[in-house]
Amino acid sequence: MKYKIYYQNNNKIKTIDIEAINKKALYKNNLYPNNVLYIKEYQVNKSNLFINENEKLELFYELKIMLEANLEFKYIIEILISNFKGINKDFLNDILNSINNGQNIYENIAQYKNYIGSSIIFFKIAQENSNFKDSISSMYSMIKIEQRIKNKVKSLLTYPTILLFTIVMTIFVLFIYVIPKFENIYNQFGNNLPYSTKLLLDIKYYITSEYFTIILLLIFLLFIIKILFSIYKYQIDKFIINKIPIFSKMYKNIIFYKLFLSISLQVNSKESFYNALLNSMDMINNIYLKSKLQYILKDIKNGKSIYYSFEKTNSFDLFVIRILKTAYYSNEYEKLLKNIVNIYESNINKDVNKFKTNYQPILIFIISSIVLWLVLAIMAPIWDLGSVIK
Repeated sequence: MKYKIYYQNNNKIKTIDIEAINKKALYKNNLYPNNVLYIKEYQVNKSNLFINENEKLELFYELKIMLEANLEFKYIIEILISNFKGINKDFLNDILNSINNGQNIYENIAQYKNYIGSSIIFFKIAQENSNFKDSISSMYSMIKIEQRIKNKVKSLLTYPTILLFTIVMTIFVLFIYVIPKFENIYNQFGNNLPYSTKLLLDIKYYITSEYFTIILLLIFLLFIIKILFSIYKYQIDKFIINKIPIFSKMYKNIIFYKLFLSISLQVNSKESFYNALLNSMDMINNIYLKSKLQYILKDIKNGKSIYYSFEKTNSFDLFVIRILKTAYYSNEYEKLLKNIVNIYESNINKDVNKFKTNYQPILIFIISSIVLWLVLAIMAPIWDLGSVIK
């Protein structure tokens, strides 16, 4: 398995490619750098490409319920194996094999990270604390909330996607079936065609006659974009997190919501704040934010207070700093971290409504304008046909 590692060195983002059997072997590699920001896995388990979120949620719900009934973990896995199929059954079999062979469960199920998500870290916590009951309960909560966020994002993008698909299909039908039937009429106008119609015919001609060139250009453009993303990932991530109106704020709130939710659940499972933050690093794919968290971890390790370490980065809202400062002096991290999670959840709901209020009308206006242009471009010459005949 091949990994591309993004790391920070002399205030610059650098990358290195390392081959390893798994992440445990990767960490032991002599080439493994310090200040790692992000690890990208090249090889993807094919069975992870099609994920049934409801089945995954059902699996961990049943696992949680059985653990709360104080059944032996191995016995629970044996029961569940007979009830599930596909990737869920493979996942349970790997857990059972790890138990039977005395192996580390977390290391043996690392290949399922794409399937389970960032909450897989709770298996590591469960083994370290020998407390599968609380850790799996937290894991189920995390998966459930992540699914809820995904559903919100999907519902937000469904309407714009349908509109975009509709307009693309409309243009396709016009170019293939409608415009050819009117081209004889348009030819009678010569150079007297309206500009909108000329532009439409030029676009239609270029797309139908130069489609191969267009495909090559698109492939080349995607290739260039991919290269630029790999070279300037830090700057691009910084731009995404700070500069896009409405979207940046929503994106940041979703990331911080998942981050503090993970920290909160781990702290409730009696994990230290430092370890909870360290364990939560894998769920952050934004290199810019990940570098900020690296600085926070470094400051906390050097004895700085948690709230000061967060405040120093200038990346977090003031309410987060105030609550962390209150938690520092009152030592009520479990309770106050829940408040941070609740505030971010409220902010996400506000962001979704704001996105719908601002972006969707703009999108509808743009698509309506395109449709109006198409109607005018096609029909305007026909309306003037009488004067041409005369």
